Amino acid sequence: MEPCSNGTPRFNPNPSPTTGDGSVPTDSAVGEAGVSDASRSDGGPTVSVRGTVGEAIAMPRTRMMDTRVASGWTVQSLLDPARTTTSSATGTFALDVVYDSAGVAPIRAETLTPPRQCAIGHGRSGSADVAVVAFEQSRLQELLAPSGVGIDIGKAQLIVEVEDSLRARVSNVSVTITPATVEGVAYDIENTRFALGMATSTQGTALVTNIDFVGPSAKVDLVLRRDGRTRAIPIYFARGCTTFVTALAP
Repeated sequence: MEPCSNGTPRFNPNPSPTTGDGSVPTDSAVGEAGVSDASRSDGGPTVSVRGTVGEAIAMPRTRMMDTRVASGWTVQSLLDPARTTTSSATGTFALDVVYDSAGVAPIRAETLTPPRQCAIGHGRSGSADVAVVAFEQSRLQELLAPSGVGIDIGKAQLIVEVEDSLRARVSNVSVTITPATVEGVAYDIENTRFALGMATSTQGTALVTNIDFVGPSAKVDLVLRRDGRTRAIPIYFARGCTTFVTALAP
């Protein structure tokens, strides 16, 4: 399976030894992405996708069992909330979604049972499969506690996993988003420890906290920088939700 390079987190409830924890084998065109009200479509097509909802139970994710399936979650198209379904007992779903002009179809998965979780995932043109991964904000707060950053549930959070073409995590990658404001970026520094810093360490993971933007949701560029190279990926946020992406390092 080719490496995922388009911002879709890897997750497969029935992984094989050769595919790890799942992947999406396509890339997507990257263009200018500005803050916008993402609750409406910008005229893109409607496409049927299939996918899986998962819950990350350890961070950084280093093993396949660090993510489990999430059943009974409400899954909807972020650009057309009237399009909705429910994840099955195996965490799977099928849904007609709206793609924007860049070929991105943001998907919102949510459970209203305690502890409430809300996750944003991304379908991409050229692939009918998508993984949406959630992570409890209370557990995110535990990881960030040593840094002194507190989670604002009225804002959005972002988890980024950076990989190379062989699907190994990549260090020395800095993460920013534009245009939007963030309180801080915490990077993996040792095992399950995170700290505010400048770039990823051996687990290639970044936690971007308290992202603010205009409106209830927004489309922005996730910008990765490494050794003078830059890569940008369009992603979506929604207030009170965590966006989880896996991306190819520049």
